[in-house]
Amino acid sequence: LDGVQGERKWLLIGLQLLNLLVTGRIAEFHILMEQLPESSLLTNPFIIFPLKLEQSLIEGTYHRIWEAKESAPAVEYGWFVDGLVDSIRNELIRSMESSMTSLSVDELATMLLLNKTDSKAIEHLASQRGWTISGGNVVFSCNRKHNTKNGAESSDLGRVLQYARHLEQII
Repeated sequence: LDGVQGERKWLLIGLQLLNLLVTGRIAEFHILMEQLPESSLLTNPFIIFPLKLEQSLIEGTYHRIWEAKESAPAVEYGWFVDGLVDSIRNELIRSMESSMTSLSVDELATMLLLNKTDSKAIEHLASQRGWTISGGNVVFSCNRKHNTKNGAESSDLGRVLQYARHLEQII
């Protein structure tokens, strides 16, 4: 980037930061951030944007990442935001599949930042993952080891999810 000047240089640095976020290379993200002048961290929109995405990622406020695409400082950033949202969805899906047996369609759509009214997208995801949709619920059918002889673990998870929903409503 030594030969690149001006706004184009900052665009490329911002894209590199986004690439590091999308590919999960957080340590490299922070190393690059430390090499940048402090003034760019506070005033340069090409740098501030990936910083805010990383903050939302750390906080778990994934809806901010989804909404951020509209405020990207350059069109090129949109592809990386989409990639980050896809990465988040995949992580959430893996977590849901390993910890739950089912979830309501509405809750699944909310958690995965999908449009609740877009049933085709949800059905497509279900068919890709081998899930079934029954009675407004998505039933996960993955290879996982559940030890729910008395259902205690399932009810504990339900309480945790309910608590998380209440916290989200408060915030």
